Amino acid sequence: MLLTSRVSFALLALGAVILVTQGLTKTPKTASVASSSAVPDDLALLVKGPPHDAPDDYKKSFLDAVIKNSVVTSQVDITNCQPQPLIAQIKLASEFLIKNGGPAVTIELTQAHGDPKYTYQFEKNSQRTIQADFGKGVGAYAYYCNRSKDPVGVFYLKYPRELDTDHTSRRQ
Repeated sequence: MLLTSRVSFALLALGAVILVTQGLTKTPKTASVASSSAVPDDLALLVKGPPHDAPDDYKKSFLDAVIKNSVVTSQVDITNCQPQPLIAQIKLASEFLIKNGGPAVTIELTQAHGDPKYTYQFEKNSQRTIQADFGKGVGAYAYYCNRSKDPVGVFYLKYPRELDTDHTSRRQ
């Protein structure tokens, strides 16, 4: 009996050594964007958009966060390239007002890390009405100001019927 106990103990100890050794020799996996970090809740990070190489499910979660943090509005103030609201939810095909209360600015609009598709120039202390249809329909359109490195804001275009019934976003 004593011999059986010692053999069992020795086998258990050997098994533990093998498991520990295997664990130490394995190369740790690089965590994916989706599993290593949650979608940011910082609006400035949301405006920048997800990484180019992010998995589709992460991009979907990112868009959901953009929508959740968008503000239903019909006007955006881009004074000093600091838009208010940062993420504007606007009815697709409606007109909305962009105000500039500061020096002249140029905003460039893009979707999904694309090249600038639309460019709008605003003189000092001016405003302009824009048609909320940027060629690709519903979606999040990041925009840059005065050739900024990163986007400064987002226009989230949504079908009017969804906008009127959606209570998840904030209203301005």
